[in-house]
Amino acid sequence: MIKNNSNQEKTIDIKSIKPCFNSANLKQIRPKDIIIRFIFGVIVSALAGIISSHFGPKIGGSFLSYPAILPASLTLIQAKDSKIESRKQAWGAIFGGVGLVGFSSIGSYLITSLNPLLVLSTLLLIWIIISVGLYFIVLGIYKLISKKLQ
Repeated sequence: MIKNNSNQEKTIDIKSIKPCFNSANLKQIRPKDIIIRFIFGVIVSALAGIISSHFGPKIGGSFLSYPAILPASLTLIQAKDSKIESRKQAWGAIFGGVGLVGFSSIGSYLITSLNPLLVLSTLLLIWIIISVGLYFIVLGIYKLISKKLQ
């Protein structure tokens, strides 16, 4: 059980927060939604570029790991589906973002000294391990809390 902002209790089925892919959902994407995501992506990328020009590429590069279309995507998901669905997507973005920070942090040291293909393959593996690992850690904590609340 989870209490929302209005103190109403809601139950969330653990199965509903597991990652999944349904290709039929791709047909539901409207051109307007793509344009909104593109505009948000341009804005976030431009801000990362401005930060890079003022503070240098190491600081600015960290901002490029921010999912550029996340604000637009979450807004559209919330309007189309629900706040709960939007929150689930936000958690996934957080896990992926933390994985990208690990990717870029380690990559900045390895990319100039080793074979780039080997480095990128290793960094991809690091990103997956961090992101998926965080997912399972948070899912485990959620299950423990859910059991204690029952």
